[in-house]
Amino acid sequence: MAGLDALGARPAGTHRRRLSLQRAGAIVYLIACLDDGIAGHLVLSWSGANEWAVRSSMADCPAIIDLLVAPNRRGRGIGTR
Repeated sequence: MAGLDALGARPAGTHRRRLSLQRAGAIVYLIACLDDGIAGHLVLSWSGANEWAVRSSMADCPAIIDLLVAPNRRGRGIGTR
């Protein structure tokens, strides 16, 4: 979890909560690794976006909730493959 916490400010327990949601089948939590550490992460929510405006126009559509690549790992195509 320490490597994930280094990616950016997230409320305490965010990554543990996401892993729990993945185990329950509610989301897919992908963690990108490169060389010696964690390069980024992505959360795919099967229930769709959190924002009402998006949910109302795209019902029953999975949504990318959080895509992040560490600043020192950007420009290498990590979020594209």
